[in-house]
Amino acid sequence: MTSSKSILFNLTLILIIAGTYWWISKWENSPHHQAAPTFELPLIIEGALNDKTVGLRQLKGRPALINFWASWCTACEQEKESLAHLWKVYGQNKLQIVGIASMDTIDDIVKSGKLKQRQYPVALDKSGKVAQAYGAHALPYSFLLNSQGKVVGSFQGILNNQKLQSLKAQLKRLFQEK
Repeated sequence: MTSSKSILFNLTLILIIAGTYWWISKWENSPHHQAAPTFELPLIIEGALNDKTVGLRQLKGRPALINFWASWCTACEQEKESLAHLWKVYGQNKLQIVGIASMDTIDDIVKSGKLKQRQYPVALDKSGKVAQAYGAHALPYSFLLNSQGKVVGSFQGILNNQKLQSLKAQLKRLFQEK
C-alpha cells in the first residue's frame, strides 16, 4: 500500500513540475513583454488610402494602443465609446492609438460609416497579415505597447469597463516609468 502511495505521490509531483514548466514556457513565448512585430501600413485619410503610412517605428517613444477591428465586425462597434474615451482622456500627448482595419477593404470600411466614429489614425491591413503577426485571431483585439515597442498587455474582445479599467491601470504604470 505504501508503495502505491509513493508512486502516486511521485506522479503527482512530476505532473506539478511539468505543469509549472509548461506554464512558464507558455508565458515566456506569449506576446507579452516581447518586441511587437514590425509593420508599415497605409493610412486611411478622408475615406481613401493615402501615401502616408503608420508603422511600429512611429509608435516608439510613447505608449501605444493598437486596436484591430473590421467593418464587418459587430463586436467592434460596441467598443467605440471606450476607444473614444481613451482618445479624449489621453489624446496623442500621452497615448498613441492606431486602429487597424484587418481583413477588410477600403470600400467596405467607407460604406460601413465606422471610419467616421474614430478620431484616431486608422490603417488598412487588407490581408490580415499584421493582425496574424500580433496573434489577433479574433476581432476586436487590442495590444498595449510600452514606449520601447514591447507588448505589455493584450485585450481580446470588446474593451468593456473591466478591460478598460485594467488598461488604465497599465497605462498609469507606463506613465510612471518615464
